[in-house]
Amino acid sequence: MTREEFMDLLRYYFRNINQTQVNEILADYESHFEEGKAAGLSEEEIARELGSPKEIFEMYQDEGMIREKKSTTFMDVASQAEKTASQTWEEVSAQLPEKVNHATHVMVKGFRIVCDVIAVLILGFTLLLVFLLSMQFQPVMGMDPLPVFSPITMGAFGFSGFFLALAVFFVGEEGKKIFEEKSVQREKTPSGDTDKEGEEQK
Repeated sequence: MTREEFMDLLRYYFRNINQTQVNEILADYESHFEEGKAAGLSEEEIARELGSPKEIFEMYQDEGMIREKKSTTFMDVASQAEKTASQTWEEVSAQLPEKVNHATHVMVKGFRIVCDVIAVLILGFTLLLVFLLSMQFQPVMGMDPLPVFSPITMGAFGFSGFFLALAVFFVGEEGKKIFEEKSVQREKTPSGDTDKEGEEQK
């Protein structure tokens, strides 16, 4: 058996072993061939003295000098994925109430701002409409001017617009107030107390 054949067989038998160990074993037997060659021995003689690669593998195995690479199965991958998912959920769920509360606060704040803007627009439109109705307004050139409305009609338009703007404004304020009250209730009542109350009601 030539040196190349010997080393190829050795690699084959040690294929499932930790790569670091395989490299060390192969380097060791390469050095045996180098020493034998320096002593004037042929590759076949050196291979014969070293023994068969299978016997060498069995010797290492019997003496517990090698450890096989752990094969990765589908169950291992599934178990690792489940563990990772569980850890991720624990991290996310701990922050979830705070994130939800923050998102709700932003939404309520946005709702209030929208209500305020709509109220201002309604009020501005109402004032503009009352101003235009109080004079002979000609919307298009060549068209007859709009008739001047009576003070009662203009007053009705003005009050309607004003109260509509006020209603929209108070809707925004009421929404903010309800959210703040519920937030205070949640902070004062721990989840454990809520569960106890539910059990007592039952």
